[in-house]
Amino acid sequence: MSSEPVKRCTVDEILELRWRVLRPGRPIESARYEQDVLPETRHWAYRDAEARVVGCVTVQRTPFPGADGPGWQLRGMAVDEDLQGMGIGGDVLVSAVREVAEPIWCNARERAIPFYASHGWTIVSEMFDIPDVGPHKRMVWSP
Repeated sequence: MSSEPVKRCTVDEILELRWRVLRPGRPIESARYEQDVLPETRHWAYRDAEARVVGCVTVQRTPFPGADGPGWQLRGMAVDEDLQGMGIGGDVLVSAVREVAEPIWCNARERAIPFYASHGWTIVSEMFDIPDVGPHKRMVWSP
């Protein structure tokens, strides 16, 4: 792997991975977010030694729902299923929060809650369901 496997990128560079991991069985456009093309939205990709995108994340300007809170939302966090648990997700997440350097919130899938908690994120909601995606809890990270 390169010395800097995580770098900023375009949404088109990460869309296929985001779709394959987070929206399997649906059209690829279901993995595209409305804010993906806005100038303040940022995307990161983790590339392996063959330059394949194997991890990704997006951070976009989205107000915290229903109350005062962070104005940045983390979305589309994905790691190739064969490589999960190898630190790639952590590297991608750390790169994103380091660059944004402001509080960030996310809707964490139930199975991802321990991952976010291990990186300093705090649960701030009860479990809720996102239709066609599954159970989530809202989490927040602050520098």
